[in-house]
Amino acid sequence: MPQFTSVEQIYQHLQKSVPEILKKVGEEVREKLYLQLQNQFYNKRPETENYKRTYMLLNSLTVSAVKNIGTNTWEVRVFYDTDKIEPVETGAPFPAHMSILDGEDSSDLLPWWVEKGQKSKIHSWGEYNIVENTKKEIIEEKLLLNEFRRELKSKGFRVK
Repeated sequence: MPQFTSVEQIYQHLQKSVPEILKKVGEEVREKLYLQLQNQFYNKRPETENYKRTYMLLNSLTVSAVKNIGTNTWEVRVFYDTDKIEPVETGAPFPAHMSILDGEDSSDLLPWWVEKGQKSKIHSWGEYNIVENTKKEIIEEKLLLNEFRRELKSKGFRVK
């Protein structure tokens, strides 16, 4: 267990630990989103003759660097990096991530459509709420609190 002789030393130790812990939390959240997306969207919408999977949406899930954004305030973002989703020919009759009406790139809209639904008259689906469901799961599991507890215990702190 670390030895401290002042509150300042504890504070400095925590300042080094928080980014490490948040990076782990970000990776866990990314994994939860990945599994939700796989199970709720990809597995329920199989490939067809007219649609071939690219897996770009799954692979676009990204964890940002941890940033200190103010006094005792840190941030890590888990997001769909739409720069990793692009129109592509898949061998199916229609290219992936493009409007079949006018050929316009629609890849930036894909995360929104999965979350809130796609109401096209040609090809539509309802809401999947992947982000919202994952957020509820993280809160119910107390993921952030439990990760801090686990990490501090691993460093020798007694934590209740």
